[in-house]
This record gives sequence, structure tokens and C-alpha cells, in this order.
Amino acid sequence: MWSHDVVHEWKYAHPANVPHSRFDRIIVTFLENHNFTEAMNVKAYREIAKKGLLMTKYYGAVHPSQPNYIASIAGDYFSDEVHGATDEDVHFTGKKILTDLLDEAGLTWKTYQESYPGNSTFCFTESGNATVFGTEGGPTVGNSRLYKRKHNPFMSFSQIEHNTEYCTAHVFDGPQLKEDIKAGTVPNYAFYTPNMCEDGHDSDVDALKADPIEGRTSECNDFFHDKGDGRNLYMFVFDEDNYMSDQRIYAALVGSAVPEHLVGTTSDIRMSHYSIISTISANWGLPNLGRFDVDAPVFPLSA
Repeated sequence: MWSHDVVHEWKYAHPANVPHSRFDRIIVTFLENHNFTEAMNVKAYREIAKKGLLMTKYYGAVHPSQPNYIASIAGDYFSDEVHGATDEDVHFTGKKILTDLLDEAGLTWKTYQESYPGNSTFCFTESGNATVFGTEGGPTVGNSRLYKRKHNPFMSFSQIEHNTEYCTAHVFDGPQLKEDIKAGTVPNYAFYTPNMCEDGHDSDVDALKADPIEGRTSECNDFFHDKGDGRNLYMFVFDEDNYMSDQRIYAALVGSAVPEHLVGTTSDIRMSHYSIISTISANWGLPNLGRFDVDAPVFPLSA
């Protein structure tokens, strides 16, 4: 495991000069509302664990869903300001988040949100319950019931929500990931959210997507097996449990950035969504956000 001393040494290093970085790109996929045992009862998730590193003591931060998404990019879910967060009631102003750190370091990022009704000129900031109709010269988007703003944490922060040009350059519908893989333009950090039918929220755990590890597209398989590409890391993680356990949830890392000797193994280090930020910060020598990410253990990817 990377020590906190190493994290401290990297704190202000330029990403290009970080000699001990473990990955060049990371894609984090958030799934919904099932505990560790439920996920491990599904063959697809057991198979993912066999192909990478399974973190057996990974815990959600809180209930309900939205604060967990926010915690994973902000290092806090701001409980003094958010109580029972839902689609529309979270609009933070002036709070630095992970993507600000990436921007400052010249690193790239995108979020891929399945069924997102925005497009390259229109930033959709409303709840997923709304339908936006096409107008002459204006946006043309479809029904958005499968998309939920609460599962797109970036829209809760003013630097994205209130900046159309910035938003449309970073927020995309899910299929754009396949296009970016094909074009070789996958960013350094990506956040992928399946839609409400495919993230486990409105479906049984067996219906959850195991994409794109096993064969959805040849492009995805090429990306994760690094055929001529760099060191890639993919994370599958649930936002929270089903309110019936102790918030212990499934989290697994796969891809060529997982050292060969760790493939098929487990880690019992206690980690949380804050570890996503601390790991990314350690990897590229970024400063921390000064919140719960500061003391969060990084993912144990030491070679």
C-alpha cells in the first residue's frame, strides 16, 4: 500500500514527473443499492473479482444514494448542508472538487451518464423526471426518466451546473465512452453511471451491467487489456447497501494497472468513497481537498 509519506511527497509534484504513478486512466462505475454479499452472489461480479483486486472492507458513507456520489468527488457530503438529498435540492457554490484538481494539473476528465438527455450544445441540469422537447434552433433531447441528476454528482456543483460550455465539454451520454475508446480519447479520469434500469436501482442485482469487462464491444476489451494503450484501471463500486447491513459494499479494481501478483486477490484494508479521491491524488501528485480524503487510505496497488 502507498504510505501517507509517499502521498505527502507527491502533493505538489507535476503529474508528468510522478515516477511511481500506477495508472494513466481510471474509470469509476457506480452501481446502486446492494450490499457486498448480494453482489458476490452474482456470477458476473465474482468473475470481475477474479480478474482484479477485490476490496472486502469497502463501505458506503451514508444513506441515501446522492451523498455517496458527492462524497466520491468532493471528499465530504456536507451533512450540515444536505439532509436526505434528492434530485433537485443540492446546489453547491464555491466548493472545490476532484475535477478542479485535475483541471489545475492539466489532466482530463469526463462523466458518462447513461440516458443523459443533454448534448454537445445543451447542458441538462434538471431532474431526470423531466422531458425536454426539441425546439427549432434549440436542443433536441429524448425522455430522461432513466437518467437521474442525483446520480450525476457533478451537476450539484456550480462550476459545472452553471457553465454551459464547460458542462457540455465534460458531461456525456453513456455511449460516448465506446466512441472515446475507439478514438483513443478516454480521459485520465472518467465517472460512469448506468441508467436507472441498469445500475440496480430499479432492477434486481442480477440485471446489473458487468460492462465493459466481458465482451460488450471489442473496443472495451482492447481498452482494459491495453492492446497498444497505456495503464488503465477500472473500478466497479456500489454507492450504498440496501439498508439491511452495515454499509459494506462491493468494490473491485480491474485492468492492466492492477499488478499481476494482485490479480485474483483481496484486500481487507478498510476503505470508502473518499479513497477514490486520495488514490487519484496520490497517483498524479495532486493536492488534497482538505476534507475526509486527507486520511483516506489509497487503493493497495503497490507493485
